[in-house]
Amino acid sequence: MTQSAVSISTPDAGKLWRGKYPVFVTAHRGFSGKAPENTLAAFREAIDAGCDMVELDVHLSRDNRVVVIHDDTLERTTSGRGHVADRTYAELKQLDAGSWFESRFSGEPIPALTEVLSLARGRILVNIELKKGKYSPYTMEALADLTLREVEIAGMLDQVLFSSFEPSAIDRIREKNPLLPVALITNKPWSTPEEAGGGKRYPTLNCRITVLNENNVHLAHAKGIRIHAWTVNDTAEMRKAIALGVDGIITNHPDRLIHLLKEK
Repeated sequence: MTQSAVSISTPDAGKLWRGKYPVFVTAHRGFSGKAPENTLAAFREAIDAGCDMVELDVHLSRDNRVVVIHDDTLERTTSGRGHVADRTYAELKQLDAGSWFESRFSGEPIPALTEVLSLARGRILVNIELKKGKYSPYTMEALADLTLREVEIAGMLDQVLFSSFEPSAIDRIREKNPLLPVALITNKPWSTPEEAGGGKRYPTLNCRITVLNENNVHLAHAKGIRIHAWTVNDTAEMRKAIALGVDGIITNHPDRLIHLLKEK
């Protein structure tokens, strides 16, 4: 994978974009097979494992802080109840986001995006997925604006890929800065990149592995579009994705993928 859209200011950012393996290795919500998803513990594990990139999800708190959590509700991965958008950042920080996974992660908090960026700076790339919540009052444009602002403040525009299922979020990022790396996420079958993008062409498509085949991957590559497959956890599926020629694989178990790639 290459990155030439923005000037390199983060230490070693150019090297990070070149990747360590034949296929880009992205840890889904951090190394979520080993630590609670979307926590600093999971992101540290991904760095230690030698991943190229971490993927994470963001929502807004009631006081418009960008927080890292997949769901727009709290029950599945924290000790809280209710909606993320109904809590202030200070309230969210009091919740336990680790015990559900293993008791040794008790007290692991919901991180702010700024904390993850600080951890990742110069060490690993970050794929920020802008999430649309069923119960979230904010617009995707607002989430995109605030997320972009935090990345700018952190000085990490050259170390981040912005992604979303929602074209409006990605289009907002491109409107603000057309040179930034972006990816549209899709889980729907497609024949051409334009079909996947609803008539638009995006430089990267993050696709569910089940919608990919030799034909659409080849056509995307012929048009200069990168393909990342998600969420690929089974070794046989990893081999399939590699054989298809995808540019990257997003997985909960990056250690399995790295082992496969080192065999080649």
